[in-house]
Amino acid sequence: MRPETFDREGWMLSSWTQIEEGVRYQRLGMLDEALAQYRSPADGTDDPAVIGAALCREAHLYRAWCKWDDGIAAARRSAAIALSNRLDELYAEALNAEAIVHQERGAFDDAVTLYEIMIRMQISDRLLGVAFQNLGSIAAQRRDLDAADAYFA
Repeated sequence: MRPETFDREGWMLSSWTQIEEGVRYQRLGMLDEALAQYRSPADGTDDPAVIGAALCREAHLYRAWCKWDDGIAAARRSAAIALSNRLDELYAEALNAEAIVHQERGAFDDAVTLYEIMIRMQISDRLLGVAFQNLGSIAAQRRDLDAADAYFA
């Protein structure tokens, strides 16, 4: 086992706890440490929810590094796992992770397509809100203020 799979007292961390630790590291700007936390549970389990969630988090991390192709690849792997295991919330999260990469690099049409898939799904209000907010942001950047108002509403 890798050292990062243990806490300070030497207790083994669960896969989900490692992903949460990765998120914490990422928020602190400790991106290499975050990546280690995301990869460890994905390498150490066959649980599709854990693997997909770790890959989704990796996609966000690659986006922070402006490694667009790596971000898209990780998001798509997460989406494929989620889709094949009927993990709808994770699938929407993965679509969002890929869409954000497209949005940040200015490929708005690609992003819009993914957000529109999300809003047609039965997903949490949080994820619907994320999709509508990002669609509104894209519309505003395109100077379509009426559409932006509608999405934000």
